[in-house]
Amino acid sequence: MYEKQQHQTTNDIEFHCNLEFNEDPPKDIEDLIKVILSFLKTKADVTVFVLLTENKIGRAYMVKKNFEPEQFKTIAIPSEKNSQLYNILSQNNGKTNSIKAELMLDLFSESGHYPVVLLHMLLAVEHIAAVALAGHKASLVWNFTDQSILDMLGKNFELSKTQKEKRLLSHALESLSDVNKIILENGSFESALASVFNGVNNILGAEGAGFLFYDEETKSLTLQKPAFGSYDDQLINLYKVTIEDGGNAVKVFQSQEPYLSNNVPEDPRIIQSLARLFNVRNIVSTPVKVSNKCIGVFHVINKPGGFSSGDLGIIKMFVSQLAIALENAYLYDREKKMAKRLQRFIELNERLLRLVLKSAGIQAITNTIALYLTAGVIFCDNRLVKRAWSPQDTNELKDFDPSQLLDMKGRTFKPGSGGWVPFKLRYKEDLSREVVAASIDVDGNLLGYLFVIMEPAKYNEDYLSVIQRTIPVYALELLKEQVAREVMQNIEGDFVSALLDGKYVEEQIFRQASGLGYDISIPRVVVVAELDSNVCQGQNILVSFWRPSLYEINLYLKHHYPQSFAVALKEQLIILLSYSPSQKSREQNSLLNTAQIIWKELERITGRKVYIGIGRVAQGIKDLEGSYKDALFSIKYIRQTKQKNQVVAFRDLGLYQALVDENAAGHLYNLMQELLGPLLESDKNKGTTYLKTLDEYFTAGCCIKTAAEILFCHVNTVRYRLGRAKKLSRMNVDDIERRFDMQMSLQIAKFYYPNLFEHSSRNE
Repeated sequence: MYEKQQHQTTNDIEFHCNLEFNEDPPKDIEDLIKVILSFLKTKADVTVFVLLTENKIGRAYMVKKNFEPEQFKTIAIPSEKNSQLYNILSQNNGKTNSIKAELMLDLFSESGHYPVVLLHMLLAVEHIAAVALAGHKASLVWNFTDQSILDMLGKNFELSKTQKEKRLLSHALESLSDVNKIILENGSFESALASVFNGVNNILGAEGAGFLFYDEETKSLTLQKPAFGSYDDQLINLYKVTIEDGGNAVKVFQSQEPYLSNNVPEDPRIIQSLARLFNVRNIVSTPVKVSNKCIGVFHVINKPGGFSSGDLGIIKMFVSQLAIALENAYLYDREKKMAKRLQRFIELNERLLRLVLKSAGIQAITNTIALYLTAGVIFCDNRLVKRAWSPQDTNELKDFDPSQLLDMKGRTFKPGSGGWVPFKLRYKEDLSREVVAASIDVDGNLLGYLFVIMEPAKYNEDYLSVIQRTIPVYALELLKEQVAREVMQNIEGDFVSALLDGKYVEEQIFRQASGLGYDISIPRVVVVAELDSNVCQGQNILVSFWRPSLYEINLYLKHHYPQSFAVALKEQLIILLSYSPSQKSREQNSLLNTAQIIWKELERITGRKVYIGIGRVAQGIKDLEGSYKDALFSIKYIRQTKQKNQVVAFRDLGLYQALVDENAAGHLYNLMQELLGPLLESDKNKGTTYLKTLDEYFTAGCCIKTAAEILFCHVNTVRYRLGRAKKLSRMNVDDIERRFDMQMSLQIAKFYYPNLFEHSSRNE
């Protein structure tokens, strides 16, 4: 440290007070002040030294009595107070030296405690400095020796500053040499960066430093490892700002002007969420430039007492010497990492393609991606039905519901058009988890969605690249599945078509069924679904409506009705449901419930009105043709009679079951014409309502009053219509023996002429 020599004569003071630097010069102005003040002959009770720079944060130092180390205090003067004191000390504003000295003592709450205060002004380049002494001795006066010592404080401060700058430059050059040596020996950017940070921290006494490199591709400033003394990837990856985000680092990068803040928590320019990651209290941010191009931003944080403008100059000098080395180290390290990433991607692609070639399936691909990303991966089809997930023993994935996802603006996730670039979503309202959702799209055909659940800090370019490379693999596997399903559906379609047409050789059809994995010897029920209209014909309906729904319906059937399957034949979707003869009543109800579920799903998928008919139980393959006709007739019944119920079982049609047979239907139609012919012609041609009135009369148990209430007309009107019907048909409506024939004929008429039984306001 400093060597102090005591001398008695004034002539020797100037020479011996000129501080001599040995091999370990002081690192801070504080050391210099301690030594200078210790030379004073005037031993005051309190001595305060202030060093002020206009519009900057100043420093104040205080020592009491015998200059013992524990009695030495130093504080930072806030910028507002600094400016006020700077103006008072530097101007002749009428304030006495005693008042100015009291103001200095007040910085340490020492003003007003001493009868005698003295002020001595110093001159220093770019600074104003002053020393205030206070005590109880009436004889506390400046002697010539003390004044000479204090006059030289400014000179020695500038000398110390010059020596310090030389020392810092030396440190910068040493760090530059170390960085280049590290790059040449092992190419480690992390090691090179750590060497730079150690140099800066040692020189300034700061707690840490960090370097944000600008990435042209992502238009963002990304914190590099190590940073602020940390090697934690998760923590460091959180510190990333895009140009659009703004904030201090972006402003320094764009303006290429440094910035100093000694009150970070209250600084609106600072992004507080980032500052809190490393508990930043004060900061100096400097642009890192190479050939007038800014390549990033250099942060130095948390210097005890705060940073000064001198510190800012030191950091600028230090960074300017190391900028090229930092860029070279970063680029060299990035090339090495890119080579490793490329190799990993090649290995991943090979593994995935092998899975596709082996037809390992969606679950195997999902397992591989989850293992590679060390994250939860879920695949859903284009209707957000979950098909595969990994790890499979994780409840979070088992219970995953895409409808619970929220994007960054709090909006619920909804399936939309496809795209290759993934987008991030928060998982419910849990900010500790994020979901990257990527759509799988081929030529505008949305095949499904890939969801990756992870911690926010893990999301980086590697994740994005892996997901982008995975999407085509999923698409390829899905297209393979689609082609395989279409081939199988065509084979199954031909098989079912032969069964329902009855055009088969029994031995061959059993062999074909065995090859498909079906046992056609068990009882079955044929279920047929049709759209409400045939605006699209044949194969167009098959492709546009039925094919997309077959996969889900067959999955449902496989789970609930083993040995059941669905095929698409032109405008129809045909389902062969397995049927157990035991527990007959329960099974019949279950069949109807199953048909209702299938009906709802088909309407959701197609967006169209769907009719479903359920045939009778076929005990063997020879009965399947009849069950198919029953199902078709059930749909015909729905259409003909305009039923509100869109799912009808043949077994529930009662009398109408007879109409499925053409001969029986002919006899019943003739009977209806014989009994109701004149009434039918009148209602059709003249707009009368004899058939409807007669039908409601029978429904009301032959009670005219009740029938009138149902028809919303007067009792006499009903009597009149019944009388006219009796004359036209030449039959007695009250004849009990003929009443059954008439009621049956009315039901047949309802089937063929449903419009005549609708509500009408027409007059007779």
